[in-house]
Amino acid sequence: MKVGTKLKNGTYTQINDYLVTVTIYNNTGGGITEKVQGGLAANATYVDPSTNTVLTPVNNLITIPSADITGGSCGAATINLSSAKTGSRNTGNVVIWNASGSNSTTAAGFAMTQGQSCTLQVIVRKPFTTTGQNAITSPWSELQSGPGTFGPTKSPYIGSLMVYVTP
Repeated sequence: MKVGTKLKNGTYTQINDYLVTVTIYNNTGGGITEKVQGGLAANATYVDPSTNTVLTPVNNLITIPSADITGGSCGAATINLSSAKTGSRNTGNVVIWNASGSNSTTAAGFAMTQGQSCTLQVIVRKPFTTTGQNAITSPWSELQSGPGTFGPTKSPYIGSLMVYVTP
């Protein structure tokens, strides 16, 4: 979906849908527990890719529908909209994917068997008022525990997904 409007002040507003897909794969050699956390663009609407309906926040939390988390028993996820802060303490618009769908960053991870992959999807519907590079996501990381003496190990944060907007 693409909608564009030129505003009176000369800026251009373009609204697009971006399908954000996060896939994790267990190739550790044994069972693990896994949890994932990452940011989505601010001032956006979040859409269920299975039904193309807007996800509505309740108490500043959005539950990602179970149909949008595939791969077997792969936990649950929420988008936390409630605590936006500046700098490295920014916790607003954060996807928290764990065993229960709790919005707590300390909640337990979900179990994954060797060879299992899990995928989470959400659409970010975002209006842009400036051209050039604009962020769809902020960095993501994951925390694993198991098997044997492995873990818990937190991956480094990865880069952001950017889009280049032209008028």
